Amino acid sequence: MPAEFDLIAQIRKQVGEPGSGVLRGIGDDAAVLSLPGSTLLASCDALVEGIHFRLDAMTPRQLGLKAMAVNLSDIGSMGGRPLFALITLGLRPGIDADFVREVYDGLLAMARAHGAQVVGGDTVASPERLFIDVAILGAPETGAPILRSGARPGDRVGVTAPLGASAAGLAWLLRRAADPGQDHLPPADARDLQACLRAHLEPEPRVQAGQLLAATGAVHAMMDVSDGLASEAHHIARESHAGMQLWAEHLPVAPAARTVARLLDGDAFSWALSGGEDYELLFTYDPAGEGRVREALARCGLELHVIGQVTPAEEGVTLVRDGRAEPLAASGWVHRPEALVQEPGRGRKG
Repeated sequence: MPAEFDLIAQIRKQVGEPGSGVLRGIGDDAAVLSLPGSTLLASCDALVEGIHFRLDAMTPRQLGLKAMAVNLSDIGSMGGRPLFALITLGLRPGIDADFVREVYDGLLAMARAHGAQVVGGDTVASPERLFIDVAILGAPETGAPILRSGARPGDRVGVTAPLGASAAGLAWLLRRAADPGQDHLPPADARDLQACLRAHLEPEPRVQAGQLLAATGAVHAMMDVSDGLASEAHHIARESHAGMQLWAEHLPVAPAARTVARLLDGDAFSWALSGGEDYELLFTYDPAGEGRVREALARCGLELHVIGQVTPAEEGVTLVRDGRAEPLAASGWVHRPEALVQEPGRGRKG
């Protein structure tokens, strides 16, 4: 299978320049469409069994929760309000009506929590793998949507919360599948483990945070951390024709991820940098508006974590560690089946 970025570039070229009514096509978390008197955000995301999830590691309800959450996150990351969703289920042999009912329990619970309505979709037979695809429509909550392409040299780079918990949760699930006898833990360690498992299996999209950040007028570019922080930094830099410098000492690593890293002899920093599926927001903003940004995040119980700055394009994307800037690879989730059996600490999306 071709590399994801190359495949997207190929499709983008094949589709061609946006036509009438398309304000922003391929290249952001959601398309931006112009309707009479309004603007529409549109996105879709599919989860495929064996590539994005394993049914021995999650319940049907959790699958529904996650499938909806990752799509809501795309709308929220542009400062949008989710409106409508359409669901396509590809059902392999062995999937019964009770399973589908539980999946929809999760889909509907997550959609309703963020004001979206499920308005239709399709069910089809799939010969080998279960898949679920959500198409979601929304609208900018205030003004224009926040794109990936607005970052400017001199911007600060922020993220909405510590990272790495989801990757830690997946690492534990994969290790447990190989060695089921690791579940007897001290209470404090067990609490941290459960936090990481929830982060992976039941992510919470930052829809309100995206809306409030967009409303500050200080945020220039934004996207969700789905493939991994390093990968998303490259996305924003490329779309903005800019560079980006991340500061290792300021990268917030989830404390619960550090606990799981100790238990598994893993690398929590690598999980935070490249693990993916945190669904926090990565954004750039005018330093003069930092007070407004902090206030906006405080309104939804979050804290601003300043992790870097936008630089001129010729400087590339770098990580500063111990005072030295080194090129940062666009590491993160790679869309191929073997990603689900990578060793803990390697980028993936599960």
